[in-house]
Amino acid sequence: MGEGGAQPKVPYSRCYTPKMHPWFLARFTVRLCAALLLLASLVFTGHEHFVFTSIRAVPYAWQDTESLTIQSAPVRIVAPANRGQWLRRLALFADNAVQSYEAILGSAVPGGTIRWVPDPLALSKIDAQVITEDGTDGMVLGFDEPFAIIAEDLGVAFAQGYSRWITSYSVARLYFNNAKTSDAAWVDGAALFMTELLARRDRSTTPVLYNIEAAYSRAMRSPTDVHMLNESSPAARGKALATFRLLEGLYGEAVIGKLLSTMSNSASGDGLKEIILSNLPQGFPPNPSAILEAWMDPRARIDLGLSNVRVSNNGRRITGTASRSGNVPVWSQVEVTLTNGERLYVDIPASTEPEEWELEISSEPIEVRIDRDSRLPDINRSNNRYRFGDATRIKDFFPLDEKLRVGELHFDGEIRQVGRKRAEDFSVSFHNLTDAPYGLGLLVSAQWVDRPASRTQRRIFLVLPPGESVVAQDFIQYPRRGTGRARIEARYWTASTPEVLTERLLRDPADLLNSYLIIRDPVQVMGPDGTPLERLAAEQIESAAELTIEGGGLMPPDISPDNEPGNSSQVTEPASDLFGVRILSPPASATPIDEMAFTVAVDGPPASLLELYVNDEIIGRGTGSSARATFTATEDQSVYLLQALAVGQGGELASDTRLLQRGELGFGASVDLVTLNLTVRQPGGGFVEDLTNENFMVVEDGVSQEIVNFAKGENTAVSAAMLLDTSSSMIGGGIASARAGAKQLVNNLLRGNDRAMVMGFNDRVYMYADFTSDADVLLKAIDATNPDGGTKLFNATVESIRKVNRRSGRRALVILSDGLDVQSRFKFADVLEYTRQSDVLVYTIGLQLMHDSTELGDASDAVRSSVENLRELAEATGGSAYFPLVLDELEAIYSEIATELESQYSVSYYPTNQNWDGEWRNLEVSLQGRAGRIQARPGYYGVRPGSRQ
Repeated sequence: MGEGGAQPKVPYSRCYTPKMHPWFLARFTVRLCAALLLLASLVFTGHEHFVFTSIRAVPYAWQDTESLTIQSAPVRIVAPANRGQWLRRLALFADNAVQSYEAILGSAVPGGTIRWVPDPLALSKIDAQVITEDGTDGMVLGFDEPFAIIAEDLGVAFAQGYSRWITSYSVARLYFNNAKTSDAAWVDGAALFMTELLARRDRSTTPVLYNIEAAYSRAMRSPTDVHMLNESSPAARGKALATFRLLEGLYGEAVIGKLLSTMSNSASGDGLKEIILSNLPQGFPPNPSAILEAWMDPRARIDLGLSNVRVSNNGRRITGTASRSGNVPVWSQVEVTLTNGERLYVDIPASTEPEEWELEISSEPIEVRIDRDSRLPDINRSNNRYRFGDATRIKDFFPLDEKLRVGELHFDGEIRQVGRKRAEDFSVSFHNLTDAPYGLGLLVSAQWVDRPASRTQRRIFLVLPPGESVVAQDFIQYPRRGTGRARIEARYWTASTPEVLTERLLRDPADLLNSYLIIRDPVQVMGPDGTPLERLAAEQIESAAELTIEGGGLMPPDISPDNEPGNSSQVTEPASDLFGVRILSPPASATPIDEMAFTVAVDGPPASLLELYVNDEIIGRGTGSSARATFTATEDQSVYLLQALAVGQGGELASDTRLLQRGELGFGASVDLVTLNLTVRQPGGGFVEDLTNENFMVVEDGVSQEIVNFAKGENTAVSAAMLLDTSSSMIGGGIASARAGAKQLVNNLLRGNDRAMVMGFNDRVYMYADFTSDADVLLKAIDATNPDGGTKLFNATVESIRKVNRRSGRRALVILSDGLDVQSRFKFADVLEYTRQSDVLVYTIGLQLMHDSTELGDASDAVRSSVENLRELAEATGGSAYFPLVLDELEAIYSEIATELESQYSVSYYPTNQNWDGEWRNLEVSLQGRAGRIQARPGYYGVRPGSRQ
């Protein structure tokens, strides 16, 4: 393919000739969008009246139309009447495509007509398809894309980018006006590929192209039969595009350029497949015929990957495996990037089998990639790249995590007058995890959102005794002016003395920075026991703190006899005349999460003393025939030992014991127990929900593992965190749709012991609601999200995973973002590595393809990189990535995520490899006796599960 591509665009040098025809009354002229014309006038230049002459209407299908003919090619653009600005824009796009394609193929564009016929009923149709007809002036291509409605929903920039795309695609189709009807799929694939070439030369891509590609990838990973000749199927169109990507990846850009030129100039009697085979180089094994034959199989797939990447010989050698699965034999290349800027390459010969490779290196490697230009139609690109991230960089940034546990910053909800200012009491708990005294500084500052320049601060110094908890209490003054919404920041420093604290306040960054967004609208709410803590409900505090809540050291309450100790169905043993005590609740199968009821019953005569213990700590005392107390199961404790002790009237002693644990729910439940959360999809879509442990086989580093625990998602609790982009780019329809989608997750997921939390991020991370099962609290928190500021996506991801990691059981993080990361302190490679070391399922929803800020709404290289980052984060954890093209899809996406979490399976095993050396271990999970596709994390690091952070 030739060099250069499209020539520089000089608007004044192009000439368009108007066609003059009488006009008739149209059927669909009522859908003219005045708002679109007003918005569009802001983006169109003021020079266009020099480029175009007068335009008159052209009749077509009883509709008022206007047209322009490109001077450089016999191509006419027809649009509805009164859409002059859109018509001129379409003509500019078509002219640009004509010049670019002539440079790519070396031949002129055949004549034809491109006709825009708006369909007012196609409200959300974005598929880039055209209708082909024969006309007196050549091929006629018609499309009914609703640009006006697209502009209303997604903005004028996106509508312009889309109009550019569909016009370029239509011009590409004109090249194949002699093709046979039976070759429609080959024509569609060639035109889609030519459109990609055009976008590639402009260093951009398009949402529609990406969506078509994603449809094919999803189908192949199902797995679903994809017959390329089914032109109407999005997956089939994706495979048609992937066909030419495959050929380019194997034979190079220049060869495919000549091939496209030959196809466009072929006679109508020639079959395009035969033309393709006869024009490809025959000297490479295997020959093109064998490759295409394998590729045309409805189950054909290509999945390249990198595994076992290791650096050895004192950092002078790097080795690895190029893994390949599928039936299509392809050759490829591995690229290794070093810190000194050097790039090294290894050729991987054609095969469908894994290939070992090695290289001598002169400096530390940064990244390893296979198929570096992403030309081959790989259905799973997340394993194409190996990044040498360092999660310790992230962990080192939070040194207090291993020494200190900071509780939630509680406000009492009552703002009182202190002199001329208003003040509010707050408290925060600290727990010293070390065996030595620990000095700590705390700085709390407050400002009203509507007056950010005004700020007040409160400084506290305290010494924490070894292994003990301390509750710090103070008050914060709000600035005298302002009201409504306050932003609170709490920063923590290690400090041995107040003087050291003062010095660090002036010099050093905070070890931990937690931000809170609080709506000050106090409501008097008392809990059932009348304690002040219950007053700190979300009705008063719309956002909670970033870190885990820690309870204070309350004395155990006395327990009064309970005349109704529990439902009779809970009694597992019949009562007898012998003196004894039985634990009725919680049941042995219960998951210890949040507040739990501890109920006991006495057999025989009433007891003179009843004592209830949880983990050797007494939580209550009582007398009589039954007793009941409550305790809170915190997230840092996975095993709870419940003991009931009863003393009879004659001094006889009886006891009962019950053990509760989260052993089958996730990493950390047992010292050596590894748990995988698995999603199984049906070949045609949907989830497989009737499997047993016998249907799964787990292989770790080639060695089969014995499954010891098995559970279905509906029987295991899940903690799901929602991280919403609240940057300024979400103002308007973006945040409204994000709220609606997040509410779908809350409404469809929460049941039993499930918990959810709501976080937002811009320049910082804000907690709107901590983990709770109260749907009303979560819905109010979602409504409280407010867009403002920048997009520090990587920072927010790290903070969210840190928060979710403190939960036990199945854990999920759902990230929604519409932009690129801006000025995060962490690199993506480090964030990815940190994510891989956690046990959190990550689901990502990227709106980048809808809200790209480039002039024409096309996705730039930076946006493509952002999309790939979100895809990598999800697939590295066994989650899923979504990239909707319209905001209306968000609710369905969140609903699908909720359904997936409910449909998952958890399998646990004790690894046969008990050498916890920290090395990466590859995992393969397969189905036995059933059809379906398993979605799981690809592996884990060989560190003891209990030590994971």
